[in-house]
Amino acid sequence: MSANGKSDQPQLNFKGQKPQTKPATKKHRADSNNNNNNSMEELSNIHNQLEVMAEGISNLRDDLKSMLKREEIEELIKNTVTTIMGKIEETMMKRIENEVKNITKEFKDQIAGIEFENEQLKQKMDELKSSSTKAISELQTQVDKNYDTSRDALKLANYNEQYSRKNNVKIINIQE
Repeated sequence: MSANGKSDQPQLNFKGQKPQTKPATKKHRADSNNNNNNSMEELSNIHNQLEVMAEGISNLRDDLKSMLKREEIEELIKNTVTTIMGKIEETMMKRIENEVKNITKEFKDQIAGIEFENEQLKQKMDELKSSSTKAISELQTQVDKNYDTSRDALKLANYNEQYSRKNNVKIINIQE
């Protein structure tokens, strides 16, 4: 035993290893005077060993009291797993939100590009429509002009044909 009342022997650890004890001293029966002294020493040694064992048992009881019970271990594991799952869930939610933001941004960019292309196509269609309308109106005026010209040409052709036949009358079976 040390000065503070605790044993110099190591205490049991949580794996259940025994503390090492001093080996028992052998008895010598050489004479009876030594026998009395030896038996007193042996009793003293036994008493010391018993005190060390009692202290070891007391320490073991304290260790057992301080050891976690099954319910406490289960609660610790449950709390730890819950905390870890919460952190994982939070991390996954952040990742999902980031991915959704990225994809949403990509879609917005694509939509903006498509809207820009749509506006350009509308402008082209308006330009084509106005140019085709203008071309159609020009063609219509040309057709009207051509119609008037052809009508005039037909009238002239009819008039010319009438006068060209006037001198061409032939009388048959009459002598000149």
